[in-house]
Amino acid sequence: MKRRVVLFVFALCLVAGCGNRNETVTDNEDSSMASADKVVQDDNNDDVGVEEPAEDDNSALGLDTSKIIEEQSFDIKLNGWGDVRFVSCLPDKDKDPLADATFYLMDDEKVIYKMPSVYENDIREWGLFEDISFVAFKDINEDQKDEVIVGELYVTGAGPQGMLPRTEVRIFEDKGDAFEYAKDLSEYINDSMPDDGTIYDVYEKADGVKQNGLDNSSDEASAEDSTAGAGKSQEEGYDRTYLEEKDGVYTYRLSDASIIEKYDELYAGAFSNFIESYNEVMKWQNQSYRSKEKYTANSLVLKNNEGNSVVKTGSYYEMDFGFNLDNVGYTYVDLDCDGTFELIFGTLKYNEWVPDNVFERAYALVDGRTVKICEGGSRDTHWLGSDGYIYETGSSGAAYSGTSRLRFDSKKLQVDEDTDWGSQGFIEEEFLGYWERPVHIIGPYSDIDEAARRPESEISDDEWRTLMDEWDSRQVGIEWLKMSDYLTKHHLLEF
Repeated sequence: MKRRVVLFVFALCLVAGCGNRNETVTDNEDSSMASADKVVQDDNNDDVGVEEPAEDDNSALGLDTSKIIEEQSFDIKLNGWGDVRFVSCLPDKDKDPLADATFYLMDDEKVIYKMPSVYENDIREWGLFEDISFVAFKDINEDQKDEVIVGELYVTGAGPQGMLPRTEVRIFEDKGDAFEYAKDLSEYINDSMPDDGTIYDVYEKADGVKQNGLDNSSDEASAEDSTAGAGKSQEEGYDRTYLEEKDGVYTYRLSDASIIEKYDELYAGAFSNFIESYNEVMKWQNQSYRSKEKYTANSLVLKNNEGNSVVKTGSYYEMDFGFNLDNVGYTYVDLDCDGTFELIFGTLKYNEWVPDNVFERAYALVDGRTVKICEGGSRDTHWLGSDGYIYETGSSGAAYSGTSRLRFDSKKLQVDEDTDWGSQGFIEEEFLGYWERPVHIIGPYSDIDEAARRPESEISDDEWRTLMDEWDSRQVGIEWLKMSDYLTKHHLLEF
């Protein structure tokens, strides 16, 4: 299973509240309801009892109304069950720390059905329940009936990332008079989707099963994991060992002195390159000019003599840190989990155009040499996602802008080529943005113009906003090391 850290996943209100995110199919409305108005059924113990008019209806199935998760409970016309309320309930952790969430169908105030338990007696075998991230009703197996799809968040409690929530998907198929837990399909999707998977990941994986069959899809997923050269570590994104969470906020914090000292030495050429570029730019910042001329110009500075002002120019990044090396931050991140850290640069102080959690310049080691792999600016920034992906946000105008979800592969670097603008070694897996219209491109692509024109890439404004909020929520803060400390230690520049 692809293991990715997840920033707190915002609940997707797919059928209520957020509206229009999820199609609700209501076919087969004449199907049998198993005498739902007279019978209460619990599939987990096969007991079927005649409904009593007393107030014990709900307690008979263990439904404590104080445990209902209102934001994940919905009024829905569900297949042959008619107009019902789907209810999500918190587990009773006082009873058992491993207690699991439970789900019911209600008619008015009466429980008419309890969804099958995934674990015996609703006690999880491992992992602690954390929250419900989404509930959806959609026909994903082409049986002309809506399946009930639930995303449950849990934490393992083990290891440095043990308190990071992961998504567990449960799919319940309507069999007419009862629901059945689709174990094989649910487990396949759980094994092949990211840890912070959304309902859209479920739809994507389910489409693959419809096209290839469950067995073939499972074989393909296994083959992908074992493909030589692709490497599971690359699929898992960057190394999140140094990712920390506090109150739902994630920060990348590398403080291991031995690693910092090692890579400070290995990347000495990159720091020298940085300073050479900076010194070249600074030569032109305070140049003299001929006062009788209206303008004095060269490749770096335009000076308007009439107004006696100077327009400072340099690389986009140098302008973003304000030509002030005290405002430069750096750190090391293993971007593809291959055991070798890459060097990234950002700014220490947030400004209107550039936040302090993005990197604009980056270097990698190739055969012992430092190679620049990224050069950007306020219109092209990279950031770390809590899901293990690297993201790139860029804009070339109002009609063409968006964010790409990337992974890095150091094997694709060109040894003898530095990057003056843009990036190399990053593979685009997904794009979300405006390309003359709202688009969501899923899967690798080489020509964004062609990919954006595909009908399946088009989404609504509401879908775009919801997805963009979700993506933005994954941004990881970075605790930068100070460039000024490096320069002082290595005597590279006198301030």
